[in-house]
Amino acid sequence: QPIALSTIRKRMNSNYYKSVLDFREDLRLMFGNARTYNQEGSWVYVDAEEMEKVFNATFERHLVGSGLPGAPPPASGSASGTYDSALTPMDEDERPLPKGKNGRKQIISDDEYLTPSDEE
Repeated sequence: QPIALSTIRKRMNSNYYKSVLDFREDLRLMFGNARTYNQEGSWVYVDAEEMEKVFNATFERHLVGSGLPGAPPPASGSASGTYDSALTPMDEDERPLPKGKNGRKQIISDDEYLTPSDEE
């Protein structure tokens, strides 16, 4: 089943997802499609694997036990509480944000970022 990151973004902005698990399944579908329809070792394949690893780690760190609809409960016996308390609190990053023209943050649209597909 085809799905694109722009579709996921539209679904997020329209409150389509009723649980974080639905959101996770769409991302898993996208990562799986990238591996299925691209050659192993290609930049799309490798990027999909890396993005999935980052997403899974972020999901576990921020959503498990968050109380959001569909979020898994915290694992029993989890040491994350002691790990979190061992972290040193940090203030906002003091590095200046990259600026585009007119001193604004530069935002890249899908058209600028994505490469044309064979169907276009």
